[in-house]
Amino acid sequence: MTLSPAKTIVLTKGKTYRVVNPIAELAIQNIITLFTEPDTSQKSGSAEIEKLVKSLAQLPGVELVRAVSHQPNDLHEVTFEILSHLEPPERRELATKAMTLVRETEWMLCEITNEDNWDFGTQMLRKFPTFLNANQVIASSYAQRECLQAAS
Repeated sequence: MTLSPAKTIVLTKGKTYRVVNPIAELAIQNIITLFTEPDTSQKSGSAEIEKLVKSLAQLPGVELVRAVSHQPNDLHEVTFEILSHLEPPERRELATKAMTLVRETEWMLCEITNEDNWDFGTQMLRKFPTFLNANQVIASSYAQRECLQAAS
């Protein structure tokens, strides 16, 4: 006799019987689905981060934007790096607008996903740091600009 949680095969005197346990089979399917489907907070987070990068890139005085994850494969802690060469007071105004957009997106994700562990930050830069791993940059406006320039 061979046993598995969902199916039991019984061999007796040349006859084979297959007994199915529907509850166990349903449980196994749910476990498989749990591990194969992407996390809903990851889906929502990814889409909202992409939208936010596009919104930040459209602010006046912004050259490029990139979203940098602090942990691999985790979108809950992200810093939005904004490349701009504006001088004060325009730079402060831009930073205020950017922080407002970032905060609103963070709060919206907390509501959508029913999780309060979203932590977004903003950095105003004149030059992007070069010491990042490629997998840390999860979204960028320069990839979109390169595609648009290639098309024109």
